[in-house]
Amino acid sequence: MSSGRSTFESPYSAVISTGVAVACAVGALILLMVPLPALVVDLLLAANLAGATGLLLVAVLTPRPVELTTLPSIIVLSSLARLLLALAVARLIVALGQAGQLTMTLAAVAGFNNPVASLGSLITLAVVQFVVVTAGVTRIAEVAARFALDALPGKQLALETRARTKAEASLETEDAVAHLEREANFYGAMDGAARFLRGETIAVVAIVVLTPLVRLGAAGLGGSAWENLALTVAGHGLIILVPALLVGAAAAIMVARASSTSDLTAEAGRQFFGSPVAVLGVAIACLLLALVPGVAKLPLLFVAAGLGIWGWLIAVRGAQREAPAHAHPQPVAEGAATVATGPQLQLGWGLLDLLSDDAASLLNQLARVRRELSEQLGFGLPALIVRDSEKLDFDQYAFVVRGIILDTGRLRPARQLAVADQPEMLPEEGVLVELPDGRYGKWVRPDEGGHISGDALKLLQPEEALVAHLTWVLRKHAADLFDTERASELLDQLAQTHGATVAEARSAGLTPATLVGVGRELLSQGLALTDRVALVEVLTTGLAQAAAPAALVAMTRQAMAPATTQAIAPDGTIRAITLGPQVEQELLAASRHQPKATPPVLDPDEAERWRHLLETLVARHRRVDRPLVLLCSAEIRAGLGELARSLVPALVVLEPNEIGGEPQIENVHTIVTEELGGATE
Repeated sequence: MSSGRSTFESPYSAVISTGVAVACAVGALILLMVPLPALVVDLLLAANLAGATGLLLVAVLTPRPVELTTLPSIIVLSSLARLLLALAVARLIVALGQAGQLTMTLAAVAGFNNPVASLGSLITLAVVQFVVVTAGVTRIAEVAARFALDALPGKQLALETRARTKAEASLETEDAVAHLEREANFYGAMDGAARFLRGETIAVVAIVVLTPLVRLGAAGLGGSAWENLALTVAGHGLIILVPALLVGAAAAIMVARASSTSDLTAEAGRQFFGSPVAVLGVAIACLLLALVPGVAKLPLLFVAAGLGIWGWLIAVRGAQREAPAHAHPQPVAEGAATVATGPQLQLGWGLLDLLSDDAASLLNQLARVRRELSEQLGFGLPALIVRDSEKLDFDQYAFVVRGIILDTGRLRPARQLAVADQPEMLPEEGVLVELPDGRYGKWVRPDEGGHISGDALKLLQPEEALVAHLTWVLRKHAADLFDTERASELLDQLAQTHGATVAEARSAGLTPATLVGVGRELLSQGLALTDRVALVEVLTTGLAQAAAPAALVAMTRQAMAPATTQAIAPDGTIRAITLGPQVEQELLAASRHQPKATPPVLDPDEAERWRHLLETLVARHRRVDRPLVLLCSAEIRAGLGELARSLVPALVVLEPNEIGGEPQIENVHTIVTEELGGATE
C-alpha cells in the first residue's frame, strides 16, 4: 500500500521534510553552543509554551489517540528543546544577570512580584511535576505497554484464526493486525518517552539550582541584587517547568484514553455531565451549602445558578431528542428482546464505533433516508432497529427483515470509499468493489482521498456508503415492508383528508389485506403508491366490479400513470429501452398462445437469454438517480415484467398508456433479434 501513497503525495514533501529536519538540527547546535540575545530566547520560550499548550489540546481533542504514532517522538524532542532552552537561559543569567523579559514577567506574576512567593511557586511546581505528573505518566505508560505487549500474540492469533475460519478478506485482516501492532508500539514508545520526561525534570531542577550559585560566584551579592536573582531563578524554573508540566499532562491523558473513539470533552460531557439529575443534584447541594451561616454565599449561589441552568438545558435537549424518537433508528443491544418483524440493521463488532455520539450523523442519515423513502414509495416505512450481531464478521453489516437477511456488505471504518461509474476512473491501489446500484468503488486512506478530484469521482465516508446501500435495499425490497400495519396506516392517513373516499372504499369491501396484495405487486414492479387517492378510488371501482387481483393491479397501474411518470422522469425525460418491430411481433405471437397473455410467454432458454440481455443493458445505461424504462405493448407487458422483476428498481416495465402527460422519450437502446441469438419464437 505504500506505493499507493506516493501517487498522491506532493513532489515537494520530501524536500520540505528534509529542510525542517536540517533546520531543527542546526537550531539545536546554535542553542547549545552560541549565546543568544535575550529577545531571541524570549521568542523561543514563547514558542515552547505555545507548543506545549497545543499538545495538551491535541491530547484532549484527538478522537483516536493511538493513531498519533508520532507523539512519543514529539515528547522526546520537546524535552530536548526545553533542556536546550534551560541552558540558554542559564547562560544569560550567569553572563548578564538577567534572563529576558518573558522569564522575569512570569516570575513576577507567579509570586505577585514577591521573590519569596515566586520561589515558593517554583518549588511547588517542581514537586508536582516530579512527584505527580512524571511519576504518574511513567507508571500509566509502563502498565499500558506491558498489557498491550502481553495481549498482542493472542489478539493476532485470534484474528488469523477468524480469517481462516470465516474467509475474512485479507486486507481487512492485515489492517486489523497492523492496528494491533501500532497500538503495542505506541504504548511501548510512550513508556520510553515518559521516562525521558522524568529525567528531563531532574535535569531542569539541577540547572535551575546550579545557575544562581554560579552567578553568585561570578558577580557576588550586594544591595537588592538577591531579590533580582530570586526572581530570575523563579522565572527560569517556571518558564521551563510549566511547558514540561503541560507536555507531561498531555502524555498522561493520551495514554489513559488510548482506547477512546471520541474527543475527551465529548466523552466527559456525555459520561459525567450528560445527566440532568447529576447536574441539578450538584446545583441543589451548592444551594444548600450557601444556606449554612458564615459561608460565602455569592460564589455558591453563582455556581448553583449556573449548574441549574445547565441541568435545565440538558433536560430540555433530552426531551427534544426523545420527541421524534419514532422517526429515528433505535440502537438495540445484542441480547435485548427485539421485535423480529421490524427491519434491522445488524453491525459487526468492528463497526460499533459508527453508533458513538460523535458519529451520530449515521442515525440522523438513517432517519432522513426513512423519511425520504416513505414519501417516494407512498407509505410509511417501519422504524429501523440498529443492533450488533456476533454472527457477523467484525467489518460486516446485514439488512434483516422478519429474520431473513436481504443483503450484506462490508465497511472499512478508517477509510473512504472512492466511487465512480467506471472502474478505470478509480485509483490504481485498492480492491475493486461493485456497489449494488451498479457503480464501482475502492476503499482509500483519508490522506489519499484528499488528493482525489474530478467530477466523475465521489468520496463517501463509511456511514455514507452504508446509507447508500440501505437506500438501494429498501427500494428493492419495498414490497416486503408493505404489510397489513402499513396498509392500515395508509388508509387512516388518507381518511383524515379524504374521509368519504375511504368510507366508500371500505363499504365496497376494501380491506388492508386487499390493499397489501395490490400494493406489494405494484412495489415489486418498481411502482410507488404515492397517488393514494387514485389507488383507493380504482380499487373501490374494481371491487364493485368483482375484478380479479391481476385486473385490479392493471387498472391501478393505468390510474397512477401521472404519479409514475413524475417519479421516473423528474426532469420530464424518460430514458427508455424499446423493442424492435420484429422482436415485438414475435413476442405478441408467442403471447397469443397463452390464456389472457398470462406470463411466462417464453420458454426457459429464451427467458434466460432475455434476462441476460436486460442485465447487460441495465449495467450499461443505468443511472443512480432514476430507473430505466422498458417500453412495450400492453399484451406482453406482464410477461416482460416478470423477466425484469429481479432488476427492480433499476428497470421498470411500462406500456404506453401507463405514461402520463407528455414526457420526452430518450431511446437509449432498441432490442433487435440478433441480440437474443435469433428468433424468439
